Amino acid sequence: MSSYVGHIKQYFEKRIYQYKNDAKSHVKKHISNCPLFNQSFFDNYGYEFGTAFPKGLCGNAETDFMKSHFAILEKNLHN
Repeated sequence: MSSYVGHIKQYFEKRIYQYKNDAKSHVKKHISNCPLFNQSFFDNYGYEFGTAFPKGLCGNAETDFMKSHFAILEKNLHN
């Protein structure tokens, strides 16, 4: 298990989408090379993470799956 602490003002889902698509992101590099993450994704969705999703499946599957692996520990913005 890895830990990452970040500070963002944007929506959680938007930041996860950015991690998924930013080749320079350490989060992207980790999930691309993590056999547990990739096997779990394949077991749940039946295709490899980062490949074009099959017809009939929701395009948000990867973002939703990533979201399930993150947790907001604290919120300190009031607006």
